[in-house]
Amino acid sequence: MNCCGHIGAKLRTLSAAFAQEANRRTAEVGLTGSQAFFVGYLIHHRDQPVYPRDLEREFEFSHPTVSGILSRLEKKGFVTFRAGETDKRRKQILVTEKGLQAHDAVIRQLDAVETQALSGMSRQEIAEFHRLLSLAMQNLGATVSRKPSAEQEETP
Repeated sequence: MNCCGHIGAKLRTLSAAFAQEANRRTAEVGLTGSQAFFVGYLIHHRDQPVYPRDLEREFEFSHPTVSGILSRLEKKGFVTFRAGETDKRRKQILVTEKGLQAHDAVIRQLDAVETQALSGMSRQEIAEFHRLLSLAMQNLGATVSRKPSAEQEETP
């Protein structure tokens, strides 16, 4: 037993609170958590064609889930589709200007959530917090993933 009790419940509560606040703030932009992840992925991969199968692999979502999220993003005007360059049967996903603007807003909102979570900590404490989180993750063989948590996933 460590000096201050078990950390599992605290980490789970912190993770859930962070996700809840992030989802609340991305909703102000008109995106769910999963939709925001998709738009971010598309923006960071603008230099190459992206297809639904790429999102299925990256986020480990089923085909119906990816199709549903993309359908809603298209209806909201955040993405559009065009026939693939090498295979016209494949739909390439493109981010619209609205998607680019939303992504910028999402980044600002997520930065605000992080600032809120770290408020009251000095620069040294924040650096130490990052170091300790990284060490605990390393000890458990974990890496940072872009995949949304189960609470953030959408179903079609």
